[in-house]
Amino acid sequence: MKPTSPGGSHPTKLKDLPKAERRRQVRLAILRVLIGVVLLVLLYWITPIKNQYGVHPFLVLLLMLIVFVVLIYFSVRRIMHDDFPQLKAVQVAILTVAFYLFSFAALYLSMSAIDPGYFSEPLSHVGAFYFAVTVAATVGFGDITAQNDIGRLVVTVQMLINIALIGVGVRAILALGKMRATGKAPDGEEL
Repeated sequence: MKPTSPGGSHPTKLKDLPKAERRRQVRLAILRVLIGVVLLVLLYWITPIKNQYGVHPFLVLLLMLIVFVVLIYFSVRRIMHDDFPQLKAVQVAILTVAFYLFSFAALYLSMSAIDPGYFSEPLSHVGAFYFAVTVAATVGFGDITAQNDIGRLVVTVQMLINIALIGVGVRAILALGKMRATGKAPDGEEL
Protein backbone atom coordinates (compact mmCIF):
# COMPACT_ATOMS: atom_id res chain seq x y z
CA MET A 1 0.00 0.00 0.00
CA LYS A 2 1.40 3.36 -1.01
CA PRO A 3 1.34 6.07 1.63
CA THR A 4 -0.59 9.12 0.45
CA SER A 5 -1.82 12.39 1.81
CA PRO A 6 -5.33 12.59 3.28
CA GLY A 7 -6.74 13.56 -0.14
CA GLY A 8 -4.77 10.71 -1.73
CA SER A 9 -3.57 12.98 -4.54
CA HIS A 10 0.15 13.00 -3.88
CA PRO A 11 2.76 11.08 -1.90
CA THR A 12 3.18 11.47 1.81
CA LYS A 13 5.99 13.78 2.76
CA LEU A 14 8.81 12.10 4.57
CA LYS A 15 8.36 14.45 7.52
CA ASP A 16 4.75 13.25 7.91
CA LEU A 17 5.83 9.68 8.61
CA PRO A 18 6.24 8.34 12.12
CA LYS A 19 9.84 8.78 13.31
CA ALA A 20 10.69 5.06 13.07
CA GLU A 21 9.36 4.78 9.50
CA ARG A 22 11.09 8.02 8.47
CA ARG A 23 14.41 6.69 9.78
CA ARG A 24 13.84 3.39 7.99
CA GLN A 25 13.18 5.18 4.69
CA VAL A 26 16.31 7.33 5.09
CA ARG A 27 18.42 4.27 5.98
CA LEU A 28 17.11 2.47 2.89
CA ALA A 29 17.98 5.49 0.73
CA ILE A 30 21.49 5.65 2.17
CA LEU A 31 21.90 1.91 1.60
CA ARG A 32 20.78 2.25 -2.04
CA VAL A 33 23.28 5.05 -2.62
CA LEU A 34 26.10 3.11 -0.96
CA ILE A 35 25.33 -0.01 -3.01
CA GLY A 36 25.19 2.07 -6.19
CA VAL A 37 28.51 3.78 -5.49
CA VAL A 38 30.19 0.49 -4.51
CA LEU A 39 28.95 -1.10 -7.76
CA LEU A 40 30.31 1.86 -9.75
CA VAL A 41 33.68 1.60 -7.98
CA LEU A 42 33.84 -2.14 -8.66
CA LEU A 43 32.83 -1.70 -12.29
CA TYR A 44 35.41 1.03 -12.71
CA TRP A 45 38.12 -0.98 -11.01
CA ILE A 46 37.55 -4.07 -13.17
CA THR A 47 37.49 -1.98 -16.34
CA PRO A 48 40.29 -3.31 -18.53
CA ILE A 49 43.12 -0.81 -18.69
CA LYS A 50 44.02 -1.72 -22.24
CA ASN A 51 41.84 -0.40 -25.04
CA GLN A 52 42.69 -3.47 -27.12
CA TYR A 53 40.34 -2.50 -29.96
CA GLY A 54 41.76 1.00 -30.29
CA VAL A 55 38.32 2.61 -30.01
CA HIS A 56 38.61 6.34 -30.56
CA PRO A 57 38.00 8.44 -27.42
CA PHE A 58 35.24 10.44 -29.14
CA LEU A 59 33.29 7.23 -29.80
CA VAL A 60 33.67 6.23 -26.16
CA LEU A 61 32.60 9.75 -25.11
CA LEU A 62 29.53 9.60 -27.37
CA LEU A 63 28.50 6.20 -26.00
CA MET A 64 29.06 7.41 -22.46
CA LEU A 65 26.89 10.50 -23.05
CA ILE A 66 24.10 8.36 -24.53
CA VAL A 67 24.13 6.09 -21.47
CA PHE A 68 24.16 9.19 -19.25
CA VAL A 69 21.09 10.68 -20.99
CA VAL A 70 19.23 7.35 -20.78
CA LEU A 71 20.13 7.12 -17.08
CA ILE A 72 18.76 10.63 -16.47
CA TYR A 73 15.56 9.85 -18.39
CA PHE A 74 14.76 6.74 -16.37
CA SER A 75 15.82 8.42 -13.13
CA VAL A 76 13.37 11.27 -13.70
CA ARG A 77 10.63 8.73 -14.36
CA ARG A 78 11.49 7.02 -11.06
CA ILE A 79 11.25 10.33 -9.20
CA MET A 80 7.86 11.04 -10.73
CA HIS A 81 6.46 7.69 -9.58
CA ASP A 82 8.16 7.26 -6.20
CA ASP A 83 6.34 7.44 -2.86
CA PHE A 84 9.00 9.81 -1.51
CA PRO A 85 10.13 11.83 -4.53
CA GLN A 86 12.41 14.23 -2.64
CA LEU A 87 14.34 11.35 -1.10
CA LYS A 88 14.53 9.62 -4.49
CA ALA A 89 15.71 12.89 -6.09
CA VAL A 90 18.62 13.14 -3.64
CA GLN A 91 19.57 9.52 -4.39
CA VAL A 92 19.39 10.16 -8.14
CA ALA A 93 21.50 13.33 -7.83
CA ILE A 94 24.25 11.55 -5.88
CA LEU A 95 24.31 8.50 -8.15
CA THR A 96 24.22 10.66 -11.29
CA VAL A 97 27.28 12.62 -10.17
CA ALA A 98 29.07 9.38 -9.20
CA PHE A 99 28.25 7.80 -12.58
CA TYR A 100 29.45 10.94 -14.33
CA LEU A 101 32.78 11.01 -12.47
CA PHE A 102 33.50 7.31 -12.91
CA SER A 103 32.56 7.50 -16.60
CA PHE A 104 35.04 10.27 -17.29
CA ALA A 105 37.66 8.50 -15.19
CA ALA A 106 37.16 5.36 -17.31
CA LEU A 107 37.41 7.44 -20.48
CA TYR A 108 40.65 9.09 -19.31
CA LEU A 109 42.04 5.69 -18.31
CA SER A 110 41.17 4.31 -21.73
CA MET A 111 42.78 7.28 -23.48
CA SER A 112 45.94 6.90 -21.43
CA ALA A 113 46.08 3.19 -22.30
CA ILE A 114 45.79 3.96 -26.03
CA ASP A 115 48.44 6.65 -25.90
CA PRO A 116 50.11 7.78 -22.66
CA GLY A 117 50.93 11.00 -24.52
CA TYR A 118 47.33 12.22 -24.10
CA PHE A 119 48.26 13.33 -20.59
CA SER A 120 51.33 14.67 -18.84
CA GLU A 121 51.80 11.22 -17.26
CA PRO A 122 50.37 7.73 -17.82
CA LEU A 123 47.19 7.31 -15.78
CA SER A 124 46.34 4.49 -13.40
CA HIS A 125 42.80 3.87 -12.13
CA VAL A 126 43.50 6.19 -9.20
CA GLY A 127 45.19 8.81 -11.37
CA ALA A 128 42.33 8.84 -13.90
CA PHE A 129 39.70 9.19 -11.15
CA TYR A 130 41.76 11.90 -9.46
CA PHE A 131 42.00 13.79 -12.75
CA ALA A 132 38.24 13.47 -13.40
CA VAL A 133 37.47 14.81 -9.92
CA THR A 134 39.92 17.73 -10.19
CA VAL A 135 38.38 18.73 -13.52
CA ALA A 136 34.85 18.37 -12.12
CA ALA A 137 35.74 20.36 -9.02
CA THR A 138 37.36 23.03 -11.23
CA VAL A 139 40.45 22.79 -9.03
CA GLY A 140 42.93 21.98 -11.78
CA PHE A 141 46.07 21.48 -9.71
CA GLY A 142 48.12 21.21 -12.89
CA ASP A 143 49.94 18.03 -11.92
CA ILE A 144 48.08 16.08 -14.63
CA THR A 145 47.22 17.93 -17.82
CA ALA A 146 45.93 17.12 -21.29
CA GLN A 147 48.86 17.25 -23.70
CA ASN A 148 47.23 17.34 -27.13
CA ASP A 149 44.10 18.62 -28.86
CA ILE A 150 42.05 15.42 -28.49
CA GLY A 151 42.81 15.27 -24.78
CA ARG A 152 41.98 18.96 -24.39
CA LEU A 153 38.69 18.56 -26.27
CA VAL A 154 37.59 15.64 -24.09
CA VAL A 155 38.50 17.57 -20.92
CA THR A 156 36.65 20.61 -22.28
CA VAL A 157 33.54 18.48 -22.84
CA GLN A 158 33.75 17.38 -19.20
CA MET A 159 34.04 21.01 -18.09
CA LEU A 160 30.98 22.01 -20.15
CA ILE A 161 28.98 19.12 -18.75
CA ASN A 162 30.12 20.19 -15.26
CA ILE A 163 28.48 23.55 -15.82
CA ALA A 164 25.23 21.97 -16.98
CA LEU A 165 25.22 19.20 -14.39
CA ILE A 166 25.99 21.38 -11.42
CA GLY A 167 24.26 24.54 -12.56
CA VAL A 168 21.08 23.02 -13.91
CA GLY A 169 20.96 19.23 -13.68
CA VAL A 170 21.21 18.57 -9.95
CA ARG A 171 19.02 21.54 -9.08
CA ALA A 172 16.39 20.41 -11.60
CA ILE A 173 16.37 16.86 -10.23
CA LEU A 174 15.93 18.13 -6.67
CA ALA A 175 13.22 20.61 -7.74
CA LEU A 176 11.40 17.82 -9.57
CA GLY A 177 11.36 15.79 -6.38
CA LYS A 178 10.01 18.77 -4.43
CA MET A 179 7.33 19.48 -7.03
CA ARG A 180 6.23 15.86 -7.04
CA ALA A 181 6.12 15.78 -3.23
CA THR A 182 4.05 18.95 -2.91
CA GLY A 183 1.90 18.25 -5.96
CA LYS A 184 2.50 21.79 -7.25
CA ALA A 185 4.48 23.25 -10.09
CA PRO A 186 6.74 26.27 -9.43
CA ASP A 187 3.95 28.61 -10.61
CA GLY A 188 1.59 27.17 -7.97
CA GLU A 189 -0.47 25.12 -10.43
CA GLU A 190 -1.55 21.64 -9.30
CA LEU A 191 0.28 18.81 -11.05
